[in-house]
Amino acid sequence: MDRTLVFWGKTFGGADGSPPPQSPAAYKPVLHHMLDVAAVALTFLQSHPARAEREAAAFGLSTEEYARLASFFAGLHDLGKFTRNIQFKRADLWPEALGARPVGIVREPLHWQATAALLSSSPLNADFRRYAPQLHAGAEYPLVAAIAGHHGRPPSDKYLKIPGGGGGWIDAACIEAARAAFSRLEGLASPAYATDLDDDSVAAVSWRLSGLITLADWIGSDADHFGPAPLDIPLEVYWREAQRCAAEALTAKGLTPLKPAARLRLADFAPAAAAIAPRPMQGLAETVALGRGPQLVVIEDSTGSGKTEAVILLAARMMAARLGEGLYIALPTMATANAMHERLGKIVKKLFAPSESGEPSLILSHGKAELSRAMAALRVNVTQDGEETTAASCNAWIADDRRRAFFADVGVGTIDQAFLAVLPKKHLTLRQYALAGRILIVDEAHCFDAYMKEELSALLRLHAMNGGSAIVLSATLSQKARRKTAEAFFNGLGQSKKQSLKQARACVSVAYPLMTCVDASGVRELESPLAEGLARSVRIVRGVPGDHSVVDCRVLRDVGRL
Repeated sequence: MDRTLVFWGKTFGGADGSPPPQSPAAYKPVLHHMLDVAAVALTFLQSHPARAEREAAAFGLSTEEYARLASFFAGLHDLGKFTRNIQFKRADLWPEALGARPVGIVREPLHWQATAALLSSSPLNADFRRYAPQLHAGAEYPLVAAIAGHHGRPPSDKYLKIPGGGGGWIDAACIEAARAAFSRLEGLASPAYATDLDDDSVAAVSWRLSGLITLADWIGSDADHFGPAPLDIPLEVYWREAQRCAAEALTAKGLTPLKPAARLRLADFAPAAAAIAPRPMQGLAETVALGRGPQLVVIEDSTGSGKTEAVILLAARMMAARLGEGLYIALPTMATANAMHERLGKIVKKLFAPSESGEPSLILSHGKAELSRAMAALRVNVTQDGEETTAASCNAWIADDRRRAFFADVGVGTIDQAFLAVLPKKHLTLRQYALAGRILIVDEAHCFDAYMKEELSALLRLHAMNGGSAIVLSATLSQKARRKTAEAFFNGLGQSKKQSLKQARACVSVAYPLMTCVDASGVRELESPLAEGLARSVRIVRGVPGDHSVVDCRVLRDVGRL
């Protein structure tokens, strides 16, 4: 038996170490769990080719090369369990390779903190740094933090080196076992080298890597799909089986993407509106040329102009162009979110091509958590003629935790739920990673106060950094607000603050209605006629006959105050 397999990673059964009924082992070795998580990361990226392509570009790798490297990094997440203080927790499973079990031992570091220490210290640091050869010494910390921080926050600098003498929690036998596991994982995952990754780009890619690894660990820790296996099974066989289990787990949890509709027309989901004539902004949404890579579209039009239908048309085209695998619509209030959720329930199937893997998931996410949980059991309403008015479903794994809500094919929620992706909370990167796979739609941006506008800028910046595309809707925005929105997105695309500000100054149009398109190539402003029947004339009457009267009124007012 491989000597690394005597180190337990997860336990099953009773505290005495007895295996559960019909189980081949009382524990899962650390290395087996590492392979489970690596398999989930690999399978997730392989099943999301468009997303993998977007993420791979930042590493300068092909999608397959990136998937193998990300899988390897994901597998390393629990390397810190090859330590004496972690193995000490189960007296019955204490590895003989570590000698006699001590009477007591230090509690820290935790296993994820120990992972950071191992990857940052000799000899494993040299092995690890080979996969990003352009990084200077110490610049690999964002990668280490992304790998080790799968429990919701990155390790502090305190745990970036193994203390002299090991501090009682690690010794030569532990380091030897960890390095052997590193080598076994390396041989099975066949990771590529990120030769283009440098000191300037590593921090940005670490955010999405952290989200992927957290997701993979959550799924790979599900004993219903990754239970104990015989300890004598060859690792090559276990690796193949782990990938099969990963595919089953992703499907069961609703994490296998649906293919978007090849082309969505207004008549497909709004036949009454299409029968009259598309509104001008709807026509523009259906024909505007899409840029390359992540992009932001700002739509300004009047109430009643059909902006919602326009954004659905545009978002569907973005999905078909491989810019996202689903939608998340953020609204200002629970009432508007509820109404939008009901509205989308009638058309959500139109957004995706028919699939044997199931119907699209639709979730409502806001402060009333019980409503979100209720979406796990959406009922289908059937009209008298037998037509289903909603055929949406929501996987329970997605619905029971708002941190996972962005993984639904279509999500509707309040803007505060989207803002949680930029606030300093645990599992920040998981929310961001989920949201990066969705076309982010922010409605009614004109009603945001100053604080919310700052949050929106941060959200758009991180969304662009993670390869996401967005649409912002508003009745009207000031030129300053449009420039600030564009500047944040440019900054997320990797441009400096100075470059972002310069690019955003191209937002100059005062036309209304207006569509502003932002991508790496710059700004395009497209004017649109006002929808028929929405034009209004406003007559302004001076309250005083002339300038002198205004001055006189001010004087009287000031005298009155005295």
